[in-house]
Formats: sequence, structure tokens, C-alpha cells
Amino acid sequence: MGLSLPILLDPGGATRKQYEMVNAFPTAAYPQQWLIGVDGTIVFFNNELEHEALTTAIEAELAKMGR
Repeated sequence: MGLSLPILLDPGGATRKQYEMVNAFPTAAYPQQWLIGVDGTIVFFNNELEHEALTTAIEAELAKMGR
């Protein structure tokens, strides 16, 4: 599909601290899904694999960008 995804490396933990991602879920289970919106806030997070919910959240953010 010709997609490319940026990968965030956070060796100092600055991003984790900014978004308060410490113990976000009681079990600390994986996978965890996080979507940062166009305004820089967390607009979706989940610790289950919910493809449709994540897709809906991504599409809503893309719509905000006029895409």
C-alpha cells in the first residue's frame, strides 16, 4: 500500500512523561494502541486489539486535516 510510518524513539522518556503514559492500563498489557491527534492530545488509547475503533479514530483525525 506504499505506507510509511514514523517511529518515535524516546530514550530519555520525555514523550512518555509528556503524555503521562505511566501505568495507563492496570495490567500494562500489550498490545497498546495510542493515537495522538492533530492537536497533540491523546484522542484514542486502548490495550486491546480493536482495529475498527482505531481505524475510526484515525479517519476522524484525518478528516480534521481535510484528508
